[in-house]
Amino acid sequence: MRPQFDLYKRNYHSLSVRDLLEARDAYHVYLAHLDNVFATAIGLFRIREDDADAEDYTATKHAAQKRGEYTTRRLDNTVVRPWSWPCVLVFVSNWLKPEEAAKQRDRLVPPFLFMPDGRVVPVCVIEAPLEDRDDRTLNPTGFSGHRIGGGYPVLSVVQGREHIGSLGCVVTDGNAYYALTNQHVAGPAGQETYTIINGERHRIGVSAPLSLRDVPFAQAYEGLPGAHTRSNLDVGLIRMDDMAQWTAQILGLGELGTLVDFNGDTATLDWLGTPVVAFGGASGKLTGEIQALFYRYRTVGGTDYVSDFLIGGRPGEVLATRPGDSGTLWCVDPDGAEVVKGKKAAAEPRTFRPIAMEWGGQRMIAGTAGNVAQFALATSVAVACRELDVDIVRDWNVGHSEYWGAVGHYKIAQMACVAVSAPLRNFLEANLEAISYAPDNIDKNKIKRDPTHFVPLADVPDIVWKTNMNHDANVNRPQENWQHYADMDMPGADGVTLLDLCGHNPTRLDLQAWKDFYQNAAPLNGKPVNQGSLPFRVWQIFDEMLAFRAADDEEKFLCAAGILAHYVGDSCQPLHSSMHSDGLNGSQTGVHSTYEEKMIDAFSDELRTKLDDFLASNPAPAAQSIANGHDAAAAVVDLIRRTHANLPPEHICEVYNGLGGGQSKATIAGLWSELADATVTCIADGLRTLAALWESAYQNGAGNTKFSGGISTDALQTIYEKKNFLESLHLAHLDPAKYVAPAGAGNGSKPKLLPKLAATATKKTHTQKHKTRKRA
Repeated sequence: MRPQFDLYKRNYHSLSVRDLLEARDAYHVYLAHLDNVFATAIGLFRIREDDADAEDYTATKHAAQKRGEYTTRRLDNTVVRPWSWPCVLVFVSNWLKPEEAAKQRDRLVPPFLFMPDGRVVPVCVIEAPLEDRDDRTLNPTGFSGHRIGGGYPVLSVVQGREHIGSLGCVVTDGNAYYALTNQHVAGPAGQETYTIINGERHRIGVSAPLSLRDVPFAQAYEGLPGAHTRSNLDVGLIRMDDMAQWTAQILGLGELGTLVDFNGDTATLDWLGTPVVAFGGASGKLTGEIQALFYRYRTVGGTDYVSDFLIGGRPGEVLATRPGDSGTLWCVDPDGAEVVKGKKAAAEPRTFRPIAMEWGGQRMIAGTAGNVAQFALATSVAVACRELDVDIVRDWNVGHSEYWGAVGHYKIAQMACVAVSAPLRNFLEANLEAISYAPDNIDKNKIKRDPTHFVPLADVPDIVWKTNMNHDANVNRPQENWQHYADMDMPGADGVTLLDLCGHNPTRLDLQAWKDFYQNAAPLNGKPVNQGSLPFRVWQIFDEMLAFRAADDEEKFLCAAGILAHYVGDSCQPLHSSMHSDGLNGSQTGVHSTYEEKMIDAFSDELRTKLDDFLASNPAPAAQSIANGHDAAAAVVDLIRRTHANLPPEHICEVYNGLGGGQSKATIAGLWSELADATVTCIADGLRTLAALWESAYQNGAGNTKFSGGISTDALQTIYEKKNFLESLHLAHLDPAKYVAPAGAGNGSKPKLLPKLAATATKKTHTQKHKTRKRA
């Protein structure tokens, strides 16, 4: 009979992080000289699934005695349970067979580490050979938003080699603002850095002088042992060119909560198993959990190098991180973590508390089948910020509204619901808050743009389908961005614009003509032409609505109708249909976001009043005849034509430039003073066009059932999260057989060309420009 101090009967749950680190340090030389050992960490004992205590904690003392008799312990055949012992994890490249172990007893990893003061620390050996080869293609995600933030890709070129990583978050030293990322991504001081927007590189700033590769472990974690250890930080800063372009929120996740202060005092084993979430510039949304602390990934010259966190997949999941995610900010998952350090994590609901920043990864063979387990190596953000002497910025441009702001897409959709006739009006009003928001919530800007929950249909294309906002990579649509705009006033190779190409009275669209236009168009301002396809998107959706109506499918008809509102809203925004979208002749001045976001938000109450007055005093024109998708696309082209006449995009740019640019209160107020009335006219035209499209689809779909009653938002969310619903396709991928102008449609005659406007300092009044368009 074994005595009571039998090692397998002891209770090891009182062991602390300090105990485990001291034991690993004490055996540092021994473990470093074992060829089979490639890494160590501290964590919780991994129990084989067929061990006696895998499901029953009372069997631990009996099962532990026989663990040496069992088969190989691997990542795929082990689990961590609440009763798992605190331990030192030892990763080996291969598990010795009994006959091999008998011959190499002096090369074995011991099952326990013995300290001079009597403490005993368990050791968990795991066979997980490294997979050095990584054949995965690196294709960093591109975004189309007008706000840059955490989760965006970042690129730099050092010594002729391109470094690709991710932006973590915005930080400040009290004087300037920076983007936090990895040192190896940012490069040396003064190195130019870029991100990707609409498939093109855009400079964001230069690398700041302050950066850190690694620091002594005792400096990073004061009070914890680590005499021969250095903590890898790999943190660098990018000084931003223009802070106005940035947001503090993590695109794809949301607003940041308070920083998790993981340091020498708070580094406990309670963090193991904490669910974390991130949004990488290469991989999109990532979910995982903290699986080990202070992972020693290499030893050089007697010094251990450790990563603060080893993040792996959650139970039953594989972590999907890949090259290009270096710099990604990992946050405690507010949906997955109920308890953090013994306290409820709901103190800041639906915010993401930063805890770690990824700097590298390890791929290990998880089992006999050769399956690979991916792990992220990450630095404590709290330690990084302390060592760099910076603070995370949480409140810069957060919760901002994109594309027309709160009174844009939602207001157009809300007011169009009452601009149609019964019975369609009754049906739309019954589903108003599925399409948009109640009027009071829009006017008071009580709008929550959260893709993790149901999104009102008028904003689904931006919040759910676009890769820069969506929370779930499974519903991302890489080809969605091109659906939201078309540079209708850009001259082609022969000087003819897309508006010219479509003709007028009547308007006619020809898919092949558009493809030829883009194929032959010269670069704009030195950049390749973006192939916007907004009118064809409306064509596609209207045809689908006719089919849904004919099939008496209320749910899909409503879903398509609400989503159509978004694209019609884009069509009546002058800068969404112009080569001057963010500045004259393709330049980037920031006018786009200042006009459609900041100005609209700042004067939302005044805009609502003006819009109500305009609709009351300006009767709607005669109803348009819209029989098919081509007619719907033509109606949108005509809307764009009127929008350019009412408020020329060049005029917006010139007023903005004349005010000095930027997003100061003076600039925003000046834009409103000059452009308010014309903006109201454009929005009113947009909502009336939307109403005509809805009415025509309902009437011409020839359904047999009168639509009525409310539709479940759960049903609508299930529909719009399917990739084949209103599939997003680049112009080049559209089926030519489906986009043919019907017989009798316009002939696409080319009216007299507009004179090409040069970007000069000479200013014309709005009235003069208006007359120029009229004459054309």
